Amino acid sequence: MSNDELRDEFLNFGNKKNSNYGPTACGTMMISKKALDKIGGYHSYFAGRVGEDIHWIYRILKSFEGITVNKILYNYCVREGSLTNIEYSGQNEKYAYSVQLLSKIIHADINEGVDILNEKFHDRLLQMELTACEEKLTETIKLLNSTKISYESSYSLKLGRFLLSPLKMFTRKK
Repeated sequence: MSNDELRDEFLNFGNKKNSNYGPTACGTMMISKKALDKIGGYHSYFAGRVGEDIHWIYRILKSFEGITVNKILYNYCVREGSLTNIEYSGQNEKYAYSVQLLSKIIHADINEGVDILNEKFHDRLLQMELTACEEKLTETIKLLNSTKISYESSYSLKLGRFLLSPLKMFTRKK
């Protein structure tokens, strides 16, 4: 990826039309000492949350140029108990809406020049967290309903009900 493509990926995080969009794996990046000295490490807000690396790379790419190597140099594994595993398993409610929240934080920074993670915006950050949580809940309910409709209209379920109907009649007569 060129610098422009890489910057677009992180600076527009969460605003892509493709809902399967995921940023370049941050674990594959090499960061210059100059960038580390200027940007620092992860923001303390992300301690124990997912998305800390995406926010960090976003901050770096705002000030520095980035490039990628067109070669696979990294294998990614989501292990049991990892933050990413917990995010997708629903074991921690804060993880479930991290992508929506991170998208809002970056959007406010780019479009309004507002660092929501600054203490003076604490109330706005809390409101963003609530909104992100509500959006994720709505998205999850829609997905659950879609899955239920798909399941209930599936051939397998209809066949199963048909095959079990004589058994139901037999158990009712007893």
